[in-house]
Amino acid sequence: MSEYLEVQQHISKKKKQGWQVAKLARNIEEAFRLGEKVAVLKMLDKKTKKVEFEVKYTPVKASLRKRIEKIGNYLHSSKKHYQADHMYWTRLRTELEEAVKELEWATSGRLLGPLIKHKSSNVVNVSIELPTEHEISLIKNYSPGTETIIVVEYE
Repeated sequence: MSEYLEVQQHISKKKKQGWQVAKLARNIEEAFRLGEKVAVLKMLDKKTKKVEFEVKYTPVKASLRKRIEKIGNYLHSSKKHYQADHMYWTRLRTELEEAVKELEWATSGRLLGPLIKHKSSNVVNVSIELPTEHEISLIKNYSPGTETIIVVEYE
């Protein structure tokens, strides 16, 4: 969530700071206004209309945020000692396993936020996590005035 905020130029430094999941989520929602929608950016070959590359923004869903907060409670020292076979550990393990599944999905996207057009400059910023050499070369080939087919979808 911090990565999503860090690359955004229209967000204040103060809103980019912190570690509390609920605050980060509020700041992301305020910045993107997408809720739990996935943003998909595709660049198409202008002749063949085939997808040359595709990246997605995958949000941290509310269910994962709740799990993270719940798991955080387990990190605090327990007032009681639990035996290894106690249900306490089974519940923690289940929470961790479910959180891992949701976290894998939330971190599967490489687009670090939806496309945001800045009103004053008409510039659209795109932040992609670790673009491949192929993606970098495609992007470098596009210059102002070059015909480009970019498709943005929200799922």
